[in-house]
Amino acid sequence: MRDVLRRPGLPLLLAGQTTTMLGDWVLLLVLGIWVKVLTGSNSQAGAVMLAIAAPSLVSPLFGWVVDRFRRWPFLIVANLLSGAPCCAAVRPRPR
Repeated sequence: MRDVLRRPGLPLLLAGQTTTMLGDWVLLLVLGIWVKVLTGSNSQAGAVMLAIAAPSLVSPLFGWVVDRFRRWPFLIVANLLSGAPCCAAVRPRPR
């Protein structure tokens, strides 16, 4: 184990990975708390946590689907489909 940790750059990689994972978990916790403060509803806070964590449960299925298609066309279509709701959500302000 010491030989592995002596590799150049590995301690920095482990520190960065640990920081990233900690940040992800804190974000999940903060979003749940934020929804609880805004709405006062425990169930809505739990629904936010479920909405964030649920995609990881189906990621093996998504990986299987993605592996069935060519990469570039699939990436382009997926990005366009994920950007469409963002464009639809932008509405001009009334004057």
